[in-house]
Amino acid sequence: MMNNIEKPEVKHVTFYRNEGNYNWLKQSEVSAQYVFRFPHLTSEEVKEKGLTYSFLVDLDKDYDFSPESYTAYELADELRNIYDSYWIHSGKGEIKRVFDYLESIEEDQEKLRHQYEIEYAKYKIQFWENKLEKLTK
Repeated sequence: MMNNIEKPEVKHVTFYRNEGNYNWLKQSEVSAQYVFRFPHLTSEEVKEKGLTYSFLVDLDKDYDFSPESYTAYELADELRNIYDSYWIHSGKGEIKRVFDYLESIEEDQEKLRHQYEIEYAKYKIQFWENKLEKLTK
């Protein structure tokens, strides 16, 4: 008897990484873009808190931070350090606000990440049990 289990919803802050041409003045320049997702906040709440979603990093300073290896909080700390390494960078204040905010909610985020891992593991187990049942019929 196959049971359908829904893929769990991500409730913790996450991020993703893209590479592309984001500089209109130097269109051949390739940068890494890190984009934060705040699933627990509306776009109005993000704006009210003064948070920024997207940050660019020169590829020579980028270490290809992966969502599988870094939490959003850890990424914000890495980006803050990268931006601080520049003498002047327009994003220093923005990444500091994101870092400070993520630091203030990290305890809850840790619990949400843990709960998601449990729910996702159950989802994958059910997926493979359903697949096995289907294949052995």
